[in-house]
Amino acid sequence: PAASGSGITFVRNDRGGMRVPANASAAVLAERRTQLGDGEDALHTVEHVLAAGSGAQIDDVDIVMDGPEPPILDGRARPYLEGLVEAGVAPNGGKADYLIVRTPFVHKDGDSEYEVAPCERLELDVAIDFPHPLVGGQRGQWTVTPETFATELAPARTFGFHHEVEMLRSRGLIKGGSTSNALLLD
Repeated sequence: PAASGSGITFVRNDRGGMRVPANASAAVLAERRTQLGDGEDALHTVEHVLAAGSGAQIDDVDIVMDGPEPPILDGRARPYLEGLVEAGVAPNGGKADYLIVRTPFVHKDGDSEYEVAPCERLELDVAIDFPHPLVGGQRGQWTVTPETFATELAPARTFGFHHEVEMLRSRGLIKGGSTSNALLLD
C-alpha cells in the first residue's frame, strides 16, 4: 500500500530505492513495450502490472522491483490481478485524481489510430487487423469495471509472430519470452 495521493509508483531496490511514478511524464516511446524512464534507470514491459492495478481500481500503490522489468509470468495481467486481490485492496481515505477528457480527439501513430471522447466511464472499442489466419480482423467492446477486467481483459495473452523473434531478440527485447508465456504464430 502507498500513501493517499501518491499514485502508482515503481520502487527500484536495485537502484537504491529510486522511485519512478507510473504517469505520462515518465513514459518514453519504446518499441513493443511500455517503458518508464530512460537509460539504466528505465523500467520495461510494465503494461501487465499497470493494467492489473488499473483493472482493480487501485490508485495508490508502491510496486517494489529488484530489476528493470517485472516477470512476464504467463504473459497475462491475470496473475498480477490475482496477487493484488489476494493481498487485499483497502480504501485509504483519499480521493483519486482522474483524467477528464473534455473534447474528442484522434491520435494516429503509423497504422494505428486512437479516438478519444468524453465519457462517464472507461469504454473501450478495440479493433485489430493482422494478415494472419488465426488473428485476422477482430473487434471487442467493453465497459471496463473490476469485474469485466477480471473476466474479459486480464486473461488476454501476449502474442507475436515467429518471423519477428530474431529481430526482437537482436534489439534486446523479449528476453524472457517463450511459448509458455506468449502465443507464437507462424
